Amino acid sequence: VADGLSGAVKFAVYEAGKAWCDDVVPEKWIPYSRFACAAVAFVACSVVLVPGELLKQRLQAGAYPGLLAGIATIARDEGPRAFFTGYGATLVRDVPYTMLELGLYDLLKSVAASFRRRRDENSASASSSSS
Repeated sequence: VADGLSGAVKFAVYEAGKAWCDDVVPEKWIPYSRFACAAVAFVACSVVLVPGELLKQRLQAGAYPGLLAGIATIARDEGPRAFFTGYGATLVRDVPYTMLELGLYDLLKSVAASFRRRRDENSASASSSSS
């Protein structure tokens, strides 16, 4: 559940960030803004991801008999901050990865669209000149 929810948060924040940047960032900086949007998106989704990963790991290790028991035990014995054990390490590992993943995806997508536009324009001009 946490993976799906964190993914939804990541992509929702990323798309909202891109839309905001399209309105306020100068055109020449748009490709770079995608990388920043990806970093912000991961930080936002990590609030869901990290507690979910902590619970998953402890459940797999047999530390708790079930999900609700795990949540209750962590909250009671370790406090709410314990749900974010490993948060810093997760950010150090996953923020750069997400920046590359989403930033390069959008960059390559725009390069491919540019090539398609040029190809279509060349095809259209070649067919109109041969007529």
